[in-house]
Amino acid sequence: MDVQSDESIASAVKQVLVWTDHLDVLINNAAIFPNPELGPLDTSRDSLQQAFDVNVAGPLRVSQAFTPLLEKSKDGRIINVSSGLGALAEMKEGWTAYSISKTALNAVTRQLSGVLGPRGISVNSVCPGWCRTELGGANAPRSAEEGAKGIVWLATEAPHSLQGSFVRDQQLIAW
Repeated sequence: MDVQSDESIASAVKQVLVWTDHLDVLINNAAIFPNPELGPLDTSRDSLQQAFDVNVAGPLRVSQAFTPLLEKSKDGRIINVSSGLGALAEMKEGWTAYSISKTALNAVTRQLSGVLGPRGISVNSVCPGWCRTELGGANAPRSAEEGAKGIVWLATEAPHSLQGSFVRDQQLIAW
């Protein structure tokens, strides 16, 4: 699914409806890392816009589109894959567009949690850590499987009362 395209998102919802009438877990894992070498004094409007379109607006639009299916679940969950680089408590200069967009994704998590929590849908952000993926690169200390453990935990074992939180390795982390 192309999270920048409302048509692609709508098509994905239609495809899921072919298979089932509800959705238990939605994992928003779309991300781009435009111009990571640029700091706050050099980051362009275009880089910021690209990062926000994919990393913030995309997950929000996908969550909006799939909410009716999540509301039909007995244990609906939305998991937004964020990053420690988006945690204000850990943030330093660098990776500006990505970091700022992940901070905004965490705000989306809080906003959705406030609305969807009372409807029985838990919404949380997760930091998988720095993983050896296309985005993380070959020098990252964690495998993709290690990074996925926190996502799988949120999807399957985390208490449903965990709501509007930011976690890494099954532990709350500061926003």
